[in-house]
Amino acid sequence: MITRLALSAATSLLLANGSSAADVSDSPGMYVGAFGGVGLLDETSMRQVGTVITPFIVPDINVDARGSADSVVAPIAGLQLGYEFNQWDVSASGWSVGMAAEIEGLYLGAKPKGVLDIDPQALGTQYVTLPVSVGAVLVNAVFNLRTPYSEAVTPYAGIGAGYGAVFINGSNSTNPSEPGINHFNSEPDASSGGLALQAKIGIRADVTSNWSVFTEYRHVYIASTDYTFGQTDYPGEHLPTTKWNVDVGQQNYNLWVSGLTYHF
Repeated sequence: MITRLALSAATSLLLANGSSAADVSDSPGMYVGAFGGVGLLDETSMRQVGTVITPFIVPDINVDARGSADSVVAPIAGLQLGYEFNQWDVSASGWSVGMAAEIEGLYLGAKPKGVLDIDPQALGTQYVTLPVSVGAVLVNAVFNLRTPYSEAVTPYAGIGAGYGAVFINGSNSTNPSEPGINHFNSEPDASSGGLALQAKIGIRADVTSNWSVFTEYRHVYIASTDYTFGQTDYPGEHLPTTKWNVDVGQQNYNLWVSGLTYHF
């Protein structure tokens, strides 16, 4: 839907303004853009580790729960600032290749829900919900291709690397044998971060010499992250615990994005 809307908008604006090759600027220079879209966060591994503190001389219970969360919907939004360099002619018939350097700020959101098998097995299954917000900054190299068929429509591809800060707010860890107990209740928020990578491929349509629209597919990778949540604190209802450590495997987002660019 987002892709069709972006392409329809580009086509309508081109027709309305009678755009032609003369309207399109190939001059190098800076540009800014804004974009948004939606996609999926792929299946993600999870591990929850902690200790239940037992009274008197009874040995404490070390809990090691492992499993994964199914794929979930993930929105994306972001801003970009870039500089486009001169085109390089690759043939005398109108083919040329260009390059741009970009810096992008991204927001990603998701709410993976993990089903974790507990060791010791007598404790059953743990259900962990982690509302995730990712703020990432990436530096990109983007390559575009001008063809003799249209100076207004440009396919491109890019790669980028940077850092992703991951925030979890309002996490929940429950067990059917203990209804009403959130094992992270004393501190359900945590943060972490790690390497962020992305690849994207798309099409840009010039509307005027300054404005263009684009639609693209992009894959965003966030490296594995670790979090520390609070101990279980329900006096008289649940045995006390240590703080809980949660490991989340690499996050892979597959996203469809559309946006608007202004070229200075």
